[in-house]
Amino acid sequence: MDILQNFIRLFPVITPGLFAFLPLILKVINNNKEINPRIVLSVHFLGILTSLLLFLLLGFRGNEVLSLRFDMYSTGACALVALAALQSLPLFSFNQWIDKKQFTEILFLFSHGVAALYVFCLSQDLMTAFISLEAASLMAYMVMALGRKESLCLEAAIKYFVLSSLAGVVFLYGLSFIFGVVGGVDFLSLREMEQAQFNRFFFIGLVFLLAGLLFKMAVFPFQFWLADVYQGALTPLTSFMATGFKTAVVLFVGKLFQLPLFTFSHHGEWFVYGLGGVSVLTVLFGSVMALKQVKLKRLAAFSSLTHSGYLMMALTGILTLTDQDFRPIFYYLLAYIFMTGGLFGAIQLLETKNSQTDLGDLKGLFKNQFWLAGGLSLFLLGLAGVPPIFGFFSKVAIFQPLILSQNWWLLFWALVGSAIGIYYYIKPLLFMLEKGEGRGFRTLGAKALILFSGAGALFGAFIFGFFLG
Repeated sequence: MDILQNFIRLFPVITPGLFAFLPLILKVINNNKEINPRIVLSVHFLGILTSLLLFLLLGFRGNEVLSLRFDMYSTGACALVALAALQSLPLFSFNQWIDKKQFTEILFLFSHGVAALYVFCLSQDLMTAFISLEAASLMAYMVMALGRKESLCLEAAIKYFVLSSLAGVVFLYGLSFIFGVVGGVDFLSLREMEQAQFNRFFFIGLVFLLAGLLFKMAVFPFQFWLADVYQGALTPLTSFMATGFKTAVVLFVGKLFQLPLFTFSHHGEWFVYGLGGVSVLTVLFGSVMALKQVKLKRLAAFSSLTHSGYLMMALTGILTLTDQDFRPIFYYLLAYIFMTGGLFGAIQLLETKNSQTDLGDLKGLFKNQFWLAGGLSLFLLGLAGVPPIFGFFSKVAIFQPLILSQNWWLLFWALVGSAIGIYYYIKPLLFMLEKGEGRGFRTLGAKALILFSGAGALFGAFIFGFFLG
């Protein structure tokens, strides 16, 4: 009976994987010939959508299954990951870099990567978190390598594989120190640890653990792989890495920092304010590098980096408050997913089989592809925080914890980064207003995707306003 109950409770987690097997079985029955890509995509989309609905309906009850806990915080993180996946998944259907003979396998890996991130978000054990995060990273390596067989894709896959594996080793090394001191790596053991156990070995273990996590977010000083990997990977995967992976890791770091060990001594304060210092360097580095980019996809990569910094700033502000309220971060992530997913969707529509999009390729886009230019402008202005787009309200929301906690130094650098961001977000708009040919796809599905993301960017602030109510 317990096994059946556990299976029912875990069903939202395993749903994407179960649905992913159906197209693969059909392909095997069809003598390993690809079936209609629209059918494959629809099955995977339905699987992830079902998991999202199940999380929203069943996942907020505080149930614990094995080393997973379904509470408001962790299940909300899973719902955001599912939303990011649903926004990235349709991009696979009109990506020109994909080897069409392996379309089913690519989506199979993608859906299982989503399920692995669910486990990561729900985990109450650092070892479970490590295994699930590495499983999701393994999906990313393989999808990169299964893309177009050219040096750019393979270089991105190898670079991400080597460096992410190194980060995994650092994470695991940190776990060994923590286990040696505490005698366990589950959150219950960490909550019950005594203050005397916060010795130099435990301190080193936490440093290594956080370094491994921050690498997955690509924050300073672990950002050196970001631009090359994002540029070389398939754009749908880049979109999901910039939204789904980031969401999962940011919220897991937030869950980790809620443990008493970060508040019962001055050692914990070092980690919290160290996180704030890293966030400032991340925002400044991402902003400066974005100013220098001539390729739209690399600009979007460094834009993603700056938003990681803003999220960690908000996290620092929340953790220094007595009454910790993480709703501003969830609210910000909702806006970020809609706008960044929409931005990469627009980038996907501008790419060709032989090249990626330079800023110069945007010339004439307003005249020749107004719907695409309008959507791209909306996403860029939203990420810049221009009112009345969702991005403006979400940025105001994450500034509130900084004001309430009186972290004025963080607020100052957040405003500096936002001011710099206005320039590099406006620059593509100026190119689109110049004379030129303008390129892009005119498919119905592409327009629907831009419309969905655009609606979220425009009206999301009002639809999801109850998060801050």
